[in-house]
Amino acid sequence: MPGLVVTLAVAIALGLAVPDFRYDVFSIVVIQLVRPIVFAVPAIYEIVRSNTLSRQRVLLGAIALVLCNVVGFGWYYVEAPESAVHDGMTDIIIIYSFAAQLIAFLGTIAFSKLVLMRMRRRAE
Repeated sequence: MPGLVVTLAVAIALGLAVPDFRYDVFSIVVIQLVRPIVFAVPAIYEIVRSNTLSRQRVLLGAIALVLCNVVGFGWYYVEAPESAVHDGMTDIIIIYSFAAQLIAFLGTIAFSKLVLMRMRRRAE
């Protein structure tokens, strides 16, 4: 239970801290790279610790990623001028950004699992 609360709190904090791409490269790195890795860490820790991966860890990370994006984009819609929100490109960027984050999240977990499997095979 504490892990759930911490994960959701981190999701909300990351969503509010960097809600959009206004900070140029810093925003891109945080949104597209840091967020997915942060939410993949509990699943990777479970792989390292017990050599298993539960659906609950992956689902929790995916839910946290969705919550982070909803909070961030909700904050952007409240804060940004109406012309920026309804410019025709914002929705497309948001959708592709979320898709890229989800791919990075799942890819990080899969890559970690693959690397650890190979390391353990070599050790045997």
